Amino acid sequence: MTIELLKYNIIQEVTQFKSEWALLKLKQILKELAQEEAQKALLLKPTRQKLGIADLKKEQNYKGANRETINYAIAQMDIQEPIALTGAK
Repeated sequence: MTIELLKYNIIQEVTQFKSEWALLKLKQILKELAQEEAQKALLLKPTRQKLGIADLKKEQNYKGANRETINYAIAQMDIQEPIALTGAK
């Protein structure tokens, strides 16, 4: 069944309701469904076909570590002896 045919069938069923209460309830349900669809549309965005490191860096405004900053941090640690790696072979 196509979506258009399904919509048409639903419309036919709705026109058979006689009570205002049933129509108001249906309207509320449709409103909730529309809100749920909108939320899903925000969450489910299509993924890119190609995703490269350079693109991610540019998109996230990534700036790599500065060599001077790294050297300064190493000097501030003031490590006097080598760090032993336990369990490494």
